[in-house]
Amino acid sequence: AFAPLVNRLVNILVAVVAVMIVFDHFGQNVSSLLALLSVGSLAIALAAQDTISNMISGFVIMLDRPFRIGDRVKIPTGEEGDVYEIGIRSTKILDFDNNLVIVPNSEFLKTRIVNYSFPASAVRVTVEVNVAYGSDIAKVKKILLDHARAHPDVLKTPVPEVYLTKLGENALQFKLFCRVASFKQQFATAEKLRIQIYQAFDKAKIEIALPQQIVRVRERKR
Repeated sequence: AFAPLVNRLVNILVAVVAVMIVFDHFGQNVSSLLALLSVGSLAIALAAQDTISNMISGFVIMLDRPFRIGDRVKIPTGEEGDVYEIGIRSTKILDFDNNLVIVPNSEFLKTRIVNYSFPASAVRVTVEVNVAYGSDIAKVKKILLDHARAHPDVLKTPVPEVYLTKLGENALQFKLFCRVASFKQQFATAEKLRIQIYQAFDKAKIEIALPQQIVRVRERKR
């Protein structure tokens, strides 16, 4: 990524030096040429300051490497995707709809970027379930853990965990946490676990809680 830009800068520098040497050889005053180049360079720099800022940011990104090609990232606008190309002026992100999101490099240095693939590619899978009050808590946790441990894509380390996270208005709320090796497995694994857990709950007669309200009617005394 550096080579084309470096070659272009070197060629321009060589051309400028060659012109100055030729002018000096024929006895021409190069001071006016230097002044003209200085004024021209200043005008170009002011007109292209955004481009220059993005180019400098591109160098910083390539040196610091906050993300790499193929990493899954989330940008401040909420869009997620895989890094497709890191250029000198901009970075291209391929979103889930197979569209390219082009972001100026300077934007990456001003905001916080979430990198799901670095420093480790393993990502967490979270499955939430709500069961009715009166359900056997130990049985619910066992079903969740058994299916997570048996899934071929769920990593053995760290071990899957289940917590009763909330005593809700209408339900006992549980969360299953486990990890898979890559973000590409995250959604498929979570879906498969939800299907298996639903079927296991149905077989074990564990009721999945639904929102409900209890209405009491009182007769007015006359």
